[in-house]
Amino acid sequence: MVSEVPISTSQLLSWRLRRNGLEPLIEGDVSEVVTRVVALRAWPADIADLSVCVRQVRPEPGALERALTSGELIRSYAFRGGSYVFTHDTAAVLLAVRATTRVWETPRFQQQADFRLDDWEPLREAVRGALATGPKTRKELSVHLSEMDALKHLTVAATGVGSDSLYKPLHW
Repeated sequence: MVSEVPISTSQLLSWRLRRNGLEPLIEGDVSEVVTRVVALRAWPADIADLSVCVRQVRPEPGALERALTSGELIRSYAFRGGSYVFTHDTAAVLLAVRATTRVWETPRFQQQADFRLDDWEPLREAVRGALATGPKTRKELSVHLSEMDALKHLTVAATGVGSDSLYKPLHW
């Protein structure tokens, strides 16, 4: 039998502040903050950086972008399709779990991203091929797709409406 333990609003708020690294503040660097909050909302970038700084005893403005640029942390689509910052270990777990939903197979997702399920494997191969030589912009990926007869119809989705939906599952 489980006994109920009364929890006051003050206790609840105190727990939330501790859990979210807001009280007490975190002594460590940006990676320790991201580890503590598990998944840090990444957009807009200036708010993400502020979100790290308000959790640190010694804030380092710009440290988040430096950690992303160096590869210490990664930014990826995740929950409800939003962009988040993760440590590598956290991303390995959360993105693998996210991939198990196979949301790209649903008719709604395909409509939103303007692609068909038959496009999926050729799209993955095309994007991998384009990225083999290094990072690319959405425009560069769109141009790459436009040069492939089987994927030309994805050119607009790769640069404009639905581009997030088209790219999200590639992160998972």
